[in-house]
Amino acid sequence: MMNKVSKEKVELYEVVRPLLHSAYSEVKVMSGKKQSEQLNLNKVKIINKLLDKVLILLKDEPTIEFLQKLDEDDLPTNSDAVLILSPSLSAMDQFHSKYFHSDEWEAFRTGKWQTEDDEEE
Repeated sequence: MMNKVSKEKVELYEVVRPLLHSAYSEVKVMSGKKQSEQLNLNKVKIINKLLDKVLILLKDEPTIEFLQKLDEDDLPTNSDAVLILSPSLSAMDQFHSKYFHSDEWEAFRTGKWQTEDDEEE
């Protein structure tokens, strides 16, 4: 039996995943230049808005216990932010692997989400 997910979660994933990847990439570049520099509050709030959605999406997944938001009271450094974002990005990838099924024999690896609305195969 295949793992199934709600269409709402698929839609949330498809919105949040590219934005999370973009934020991670930006922070990683900043971390490479100045690891110890603090993020400003505006950046932390933007990132936390994404992480809020990640936490909602993954609340029923085993990876949830390893995920957290950035601290808005004690602003994190660039490298701290990378350490927070990295597990979230990995957890999103695990979510995709769990619920998106493809035919491994297809040359272009086409596939689809297995949603709760799909009929049993």
